Amino acid sequence: ASLIGTRVSEQEVQHAVLAIQSRQIIAIVDAWDDPRVDHDHMRQYNMRGVLAAPLIVRNKTIGVMSFNYHSGPHAFTEAEVHFAQQLASTAAIALDNARLFDEHLQTENALRTSEQRLHLALDAAEMGMWDWDLMTDSVLWNEQNFSLFGVDPETFSNQVADAFAAIHPDDRTRVQESVNLALAQQEPFYTEFRVIHPDESVHWIAGKGQQVKGAPNDPLRMIGICFDMTERKQAERERERYLQQENIAQMHRLHIAGEFAALLAHQLNQPLSAIRSFAEAGLARLRHGAEEPERTR
Repeated sequence: ASLIGTRVSEQEVQHAVLAIQSRQIIAIVDAWDDPRVDHDHMRQYNMRGVLAAPLIVRNKTIGVMSFNYHSGPHAFTEAEVHFAQQLASTAAIALDNARLFDEHLQTENALRTSEQRLHLALDAAEMGMWDWDLMTDSVLWNEQNFSLFGVDPETFSNQVADAFAAIHPDDRTRVQESVNLALAQQEPFYTEFRVIHPDESVHWIAGKGQQVKGAPNDPLRMIGICFDMTERKQAERERERYLQQENIAQMHRLHIAGEFAALLAHQLNQPLSAIRSFAEAGLARLRHGAEEPERTR
């Protein structure tokens, strides 16, 4: 007990290092006179008989357990060595289990923190999340996904059939085909579809998903997200309407320009024709010997 919390070097506890390296129990009758130990260190803590048992679990040495006699030299009996082996084995398993449990807790905490951050990000982006168990054909939605689809969580059966039923009838088959193709090819998918809310308003939803592969015995799953793109669709329709109106206006402008060009040509052709006729008459007079050639020219 006097050594608990005391920092030691490998030179000071050479017997412990030897037990770890050899993976065998090291028994020393008199630590003040044995070449395998640091005599000064042993005298400092008044240790005479010393037994060091390595802690081995899953074929890995994780530490060493030391048994010390202070009253004088001590030759450890076979029963004491056996007891030290059993106690060291039990302690090794207990310490390893404690380490595994601590790692498990840390993993769970990290996973919980990651999930919380994911939910915060999804909520901030107003995105829905879904998780589809392909073996049971059941699906889990987060709260935002119910809001996007306009579905009451109390009436949702968590079956994929209910999820597809919430899609607009005109888009349902196309979405199912897109999902089935992604499953067959084991590739991500993206699709856009409409849903009808209880107030009969139509909303556009974009969905992304991909299959998740776990361990061989894990259930097959597909996970994904959904987000509302109604405003984007409305903006696209407005842009298309504007482009159509602009095309019509451009055609109208070209039509007016054509009519103006025809009118202008008509207005110019009349005086030009008269001018040409006078010019040809003048040339004819010159060829036939006009009386006043300079004036005619």
